[in-house]
Amino acid sequence: MKSGIYIIKNTINNKVYIGQSNNIQLRLNAHKRMLRNNIHGNIKLQRSYNKQPEGSFSFEVLEYCECDFLNSKEIYYIAEHDSVYNGYNMEFGGTTAKVISPELRLKLSLSHLGKPSPKKGIKTGKPSWNSNKKGVQCSSRRIKVKVINKETKEVIGIFESKQAFCVFINYKSKNFKKISDSVTHLGKYELINII
Repeated sequence: MKSGIYIIKNTINNKVYIGQSNNIQLRLNAHKRMLRNNIHGNIKLQRSYNKQPEGSFSFEVLEYCECDFLNSKEIYYIAEHDSVYNGYNMEFGGTTAKVISPELRLKLSLSHLGKPSPKKGIKTGKPSWNSNKKGVQCSSRRIKVKVINKETKEVIGIFESKQAFCVFINYKSKNFKKISDSVTHLGKYELINII
């Protein structure tokens, strides 16, 4: 049997990475190669590997099992070793579909503002502009807004308009609750007009 659960262990600090594979030896060899070439996809594991002396990591098989049990076994061992919070795993295991909360989606979007898009080659986070027939941008009609999370008081960002923020968070309705001439509420967000 080739399929099962494996462990990569830092023998200095005892932090671990747990994984599953249909072919454990092939997968462990791939991990070793990526770590040696400084191209591993798990940045926590790669950084730790780069800091430690040669031979500080062990690569072992935890358990051989049928492919039908890989997800449940991986979830079990990641929890047993607490390797998400005190190790190198980035997720709780299994290959089930991941659900991303709206808050995490917003944080991920904000972290990519102004960075080149790999698909389009343009910078992200730029609002789409209306233009008149001569091709001049009509930005003078818009009032910029600063967006704040009402609960944490954290500044989310500055947007070209309320509508641009709605597009950014994929909010289709225009149910703004106007508080004053300069402050508007939208769910848990406070939008403050700025010039």
